[in-house]
Amino acid sequence: MHAVYGRCIGLTIPGASGRLNKLRATLKAWSNCNVVEAEIMELKDEVQAFSMRFMMFAIARVEKPISSIALATSRIEKSLNALDRHQRLGLSRMEGFVASLSPNTPTDINYSQPVIVNTAKAPDNQIIPSEAVEELYLHRQVETISTSLGSLSTAHTPVNEQPRGPYLQPFKPDVPRQWGTDQTPSACHREVVAAAWEIIDILQSPPGERAVQYGAWRMVNLAIRLHGLEMYSDAATIGSWTVDLYRTLMNANTQVYEPYLSLALRNLSRYRTDTGEHEAASIAIEECVTREREMLGKPVRHSVHLELSNSLLEWWCIVTRDGNLDKGLKIAWESLAHLESIRAQLREWEVSMMHTLGETSSSETIVVGPGEGRSSTTLRQPSSCIQGWDNASTLWLDYNTARTFQILSYSLEGLGQIQDAWERALQALAIYRDLCKRHSGNFDANLAGCLAYISHLPHRHDPSPLASIACIQESIHLYRKLSASRPAKFTSRLIESLRAYASLLRDAGDFDVARDCSDEALELAKRSNQIVPCRQSLTVDTEPKT
Repeated sequence: MHAVYGRCIGLTIPGASGRLNKLRATLKAWSNCNVVEAEIMELKDEVQAFSMRFMMFAIARVEKPISSIALATSRIEKSLNALDRHQRLGLSRMEGFVASLSPNTPTDINYSQPVIVNTAKAPDNQIIPSEAVEELYLHRQVETISTSLGSLSTAHTPVNEQPRGPYLQPFKPDVPRQWGTDQTPSACHREVVAAAWEIIDILQSPPGERAVQYGAWRMVNLAIRLHGLEMYSDAATIGSWTVDLYRTLMNANTQVYEPYLSLALRNLSRYRTDTGEHEAASIAIEECVTREREMLGKPVRHSVHLELSNSLLEWWCIVTRDGNLDKGLKIAWESLAHLESIRAQLREWEVSMMHTLGETSSSETIVVGPGEGRSSTTLRQPSSCIQGWDNASTLWLDYNTARTFQILSYSLEGLGQIQDAWERALQALAIYRDLCKRHSGNFDANLAGCLAYISHLPHRHDPSPLASIACIQESIHLYRKLSASRPAKFTSRLIESLRAYASLLRDAGDFDVARDCSDEALELAKRSNQIVPCRQSLTVDTEPKT
């Protein structure tokens, strides 16, 4: 405005006086009126443009915090709505469970979800088992994880999934500790719930910080724990997601993530088998075996032979279930060949170490790798099978060897080779006894199953049933301890062992004790309401409980 005023002053004639001069000045100003008006309008436009730029700058500075606040508010509202839905669903299921036990109990709550109620009359003094409530709560957590993963699969922001942290170390299929006679089911449930919450926290982290590799391995362990709790359907749900996650990670680094994908496929096959999905289980384990066979010729940093042996054992269970004994025998021999290959490499490495140490005098310095010394001797680097070998690897090697001898015995017996079956069963029994001494309580189920199996094989030296009776007695003793802590899994095996014991006692002429055993088996069957198979199951536990 000062510029306009100055411009107007400049149009006047300095020192003009009198009417004539004032008239001249007025005419001059009138002739330049359009110019002044145009300059005023231009100045006005510049002021308005400056005002608009200032407002846009101010809005931009404020808009970002407002957007983040709105996004956070929306996320909180969605979380609250999801939590409310899960709570209502969980309460409706609890209501249905309570109503199934006490159908006369009135309910005042009207849930939106339909409730299926069992109308069978239950005893008035029957209470809800704490394990049922704990499993229901854990099942809700599994549903939350599955729902979150389903929503993230379409809206996941890609991050750098190159291996970091533990993935930079050689692959080790560490199995979480399973609860046995020294840990109650409630304590195990609490541990699994804590593991599930860790995964939920990862899924709820900001998208830029959410990496697949951090949660995938935790989910592998969670599925194994759920399977240990005999929640087979939930274990299959989590196991299916682990396969999908590691398939995604394979796009970032095939060499590192392929062993984890194979492990996830093997575990998924086991879970599908327990849920009765035999075709899906067969597809998963066949892909696992194919991948691990291909890895035998690749430069890997772990013992593929040990992992392949484990997968072949799982495959054997599926193949022999369909009655294909010849193929099962080939699979068992292949598994044993891989285990013997590992032992040969270990012996070769030990001999090489001893030979190198023997040639080196006491004054020499032994250096593994580059180094300086008065006399330096470099030890030959171990193969991929030996790298990272530790006590856990030795445990897996011994355990897989025992299982392989056991399935070899099953296959040989099925093909009529009783003598060879007997010898392989005794080899498995010897290893199981050694494992039980080294790891007390962790392999009782395997030892009990092997003893129960041997008890029905014809003894090669003693045709009387005394040797078989000794085996079945020890098996019953172990199954009594196991069924006390895990009745759902081991009561049926205890009942079958008692029936086999009664049959052997009748053959030996001890009819009174045989009658007592039969009565005990019948009482256990009535109490547990279980249908017991006609013979001891030929499947073997697939993971050590360490």
